[in-house]
Amino acid sequence: MKEKLIGLYQLITGIFGAILLAFSIPKAIKVPEMLPLYLLGLALFVGVAYAGYALLNKLKHAVTISIWAQALQILGFSYSGVQYLFTGSAFLSLAYKGGFHIESQIAPIAYSISRISSMAPLEIKLFVIPLLFVWLLAKK
Repeated sequence: MKEKLIGLYQLITGIFGAILLAFSIPKAIKVPEMLPLYLLGLALFVGVAYAGYALLNKLKHAVTISIWAQALQILGFSYSGVQYLFTGSAFLSLAYKGGFHIESQIAPIAYSISRISSMAPLEIKLFVIPLLFVWLLAKK
């Protein structure tokens, strides 16, 4: 039952993430060096949707694929001019930005793999829902 629920969640967030990024591609085309990053994001969200589909249909290696799809979403960071943020579960995170605190937001989809100001401070986010899903899927 837990695999069906996680699969449904992955399918929904993967589809919505892919749709949101698909609508952003016309903006990315205007800046050619951004297009590969948007296509990467699109591929990542399609991968999450496929992981959900695989869990729902009990395909071979579905649990392993889903664990990998969720593991990629656990950690977000900004460091030394680089930002990595990819999650379909941005509701709740534990964050470090000069100190530890809990962050919550309404928007569930978060994606950014980009260069940012090298003056930006170190920021690390640990997204709770993907971490919980990895634990539930790995638990027999």
